[in-house]
Amino acid sequence: MVGEPLWPEWEDQTALLRKRELVGERIWASLFQQSPRPISGGVFKVSALSILDDLSIGRQDQIVRAWDLAATVAAPGADPDWTVGVKLHKDGDRRFTILDVVRLRGTPRQVEEAIAATARIDGVGVAIGLPEDPGQAGKSQVAYLAGRLAGYRLLTSRETGSKLVRALPVASQMEAGNIAMIRANWNHALVEELRDFPGGRKDDQVDAFVRAFTTQMRIGTAARQSMIPFLAR
Repeated sequence: MVGEPLWPEWEDQTALLRKRELVGERIWASLFQQSPRPISGGVFKVSALSILDDLSIGRQDQIVRAWDLAATVAAPGADPDWTVGVKLHKDGDRRFTILDVVRLRGTPRQVEEAIAATARIDGVGVAIGLPEDPGQAGKSQVAYLAGRLAGYRLLTSRETGSKLVRALPVASQMEAGNIAMIRANWNHALVEELRDFPGGRKDDQVDAFVRAFTTQMRIGTAARQSMIPFLAR
């Protein structure tokens, strides 16, 4: 069946997953799946993603930490999704810089603790973007997290449309050279996932990144709308 090892007596699923993590998605796809992928990236032109050693943040700049949530602990032979928090800066010239990526696998309690701890580190000036799944369970989760994050600016959103469609505005900004990231040890994993999207094994970082970008756009739109009555006087 798809996803199962061809020769489990030689290498079982746990060993193959460990090898996949070691070599990276592009080499794995080329050597082990016979499906090479372009170095520059498909949807996301990662070759246009610049790396900065530092960033000067102005008083009018905006920072958002957006999350993609999962709640499954890694286990032998399993490859669960990640909980990811992407911290994104936007300056007055509508240029974006990825400042930080938090990535973990854990229980629901561990995920909640990580989100709260990250918010304390980021500070109250950083807005927090969270997904709201449809149905009562999604509303209850957001309500609970809102209680844990009292005092922070919290923005929730429901996902509509395909992941590919939601990612296209971000991909367009990247191709135009308007997106950068701070040099850090999380760079490689993020770039590999962006390069492989939408055909890669994981897209949790992409989802969090797209939510951070969308949340930035919502904040900017709300700010412009709040100025309309003043400008009309």
